[in-house]
Amino acid sequence: MRIKTLLFIAFSISYVFANGQNKIEKQITNDIYNDYQLSVSGNKMIWYQDSLEYTNLMYWDGSKKIKLVDKQDLKADKSPAKISGNYITWAQKVNGNYEIMLYDGQTIKQITSNDYDDIRPDLYENRIVWQSYNAVTNKSNVLYYNGTTSIQINSDTLQAYYPCISKNKIAFTAGSTNGYGIFLYENGSAKLISNYSNDFSTGTKGEPMVSDNIVAWGGQTNEQKWTIFYHDNTTHQVDAAYSSVDVRDVYLNNILFEGENADKSYNAFLYDGAITQITTDGESGPNSMYGDSIYYETSGNIFLYTKAGGSKAITQSGNDYHSCYKGGVLAWTRDINDKDDIFILVDAQDITAPILSAASVDGITATNAVAHITANEAGTAYYAVQLASITAPTAAAIKDGTGFLAAGNAPVTATVEKSINIAGLSFSSSYSFYTIVVDGASNTSEIKKVEFTTITSSISSTAGEEILTIWPNPAHGIVQINVKVSAQYKIFNMLGIVVKSGYLDEHQSTLDISNLAKGNYFIRTIQKGTTITKKLMIE
Repeated sequence: MRIKTLLFIAFSISYVFANGQNKIEKQITNDIYNDYQLSVSGNKMIWYQDSLEYTNLMYWDGSKKIKLVDKQDLKADKSPAKISGNYITWAQKVNGNYEIMLYDGQTIKQITSNDYDDIRPDLYENRIVWQSYNAVTNKSNVLYYNGTTSIQINSDTLQAYYPCISKNKIAFTAGSTNGYGIFLYENGSAKLISNYSNDFSTGTKGEPMVSDNIVAWGGQTNEQKWTIFYHDNTTHQVDAAYSSVDVRDVYLNNILFEGENADKSYNAFLYDGAITQITTDGESGPNSMYGDSIYYETSGNIFLYTKAGGSKAITQSGNDYHSCYKGGVLAWTRDINDKDDIFILVDAQDITAPILSAASVDGITATNAVAHITANEAGTAYYAVQLASITAPTAAAIKDGTGFLAAGNAPVTATVEKSINIAGLSFSSSYSFYTIVVDGASNTSEIKKVEFTTITSSISSTAGEEILTIWPNPAHGIVQINVKVSAQYKIFNMLGIVVKSGYLDEHQSTLDISNLAKGNYFIRTIQKGTTITKKLMIE
């Protein structure tokens, strides 16, 4: 019987930057799920994880994964979750409608409770803005939660969409069939900071982005070309013309955007008082910006651009996308076997504990078993075996190895399964196998536990022969079994897995074993409280 615990397999690739700083690529997820919609704040990040028809919300707190929301309808396709420091917000279906939720680092609080769909939240610390849609009246509004109460910040005469927030600035799009414009809400009131006729054609809604200093958006010029607009104390139009513009990020007074040409090629651009074209290949999408660092993707690889150092490849897999960086960890998704997994880039100094990606036990007999472990990095595996009824040991006790039924250690290679033979066990007993891995920097993994039960020992006494008789043995197709009284039976394969079970009539019974593969098995009966086990061979 192979009992398996799967987490994820992580590996690392080292990079040396121009300033001599070593970085290591680490894989954070490797499971059956698709991981997407990354949001990063410093060294913390969140993402959605597909779980059949539902969605999980996952949180990386800087050292480990935490499942914040398990198997819920989170409207993940159109309503990304957002993180700001210790605060996280998302939209979750509750009683038929989407409601805004807030996690403060310890507890989850439901912010809204109404008959509307509250979606597309954004936050700055514990203050949230979101879009609220009333399907009955076909009305969309923008609401603001200031940490205590919620208010609507757009006029009732306008439809409002796409809110975003940074410190005391809130930007959103609002308008009607006559056109849409960009609004800025601060100091308790909202004002139009764009021109309806110039910014968006009738029925087109653009999405603003906001930093501590400015609001930026893509809009149309009088010549019906697209360019960048931004508002500090006044509204400015950047002297440029594109077929379309998509603002991807803003930081202080800097604007990162994607500009598309008439031939449908697109490149990454930076505006910081003047336009700098970052890429020229016609297929590069900018992702995020923080400080002087800009990250973009091209041909399935992530690149870092700085004005001082130009562009440098960060990854080389050809399957990397959606990089996100906000002053701490750089994170991105990698397409592996048609699903996305999460990777991060961290300092090469090893302060991260190894991860036991798999632990299992098989080859179980009456007195022996074989354990298997896999870790994400090289080191030493320590293990201990004790009766399942005994309190779990500490990592220090496992490493010491004293006082256990079986204990020891063995070297492990990164991502390579290590097998450990366990002997000296008792038949028909329940055990717990505990293991840890310690890397070269003395970082210790979490304890992994696998429970297993040894099979019942064969009885070869004369009494046993009289109580349980099997013929023919070896058998093929059918087998005759003779018991003294009616009895329950179970047939085990050599892994200890029950492959057939039922009841035997008093004296002789015929069992159909035609569906069992050739090999060695054990058949066990319980007759008047006596357990008898014998070996059965199938040809």
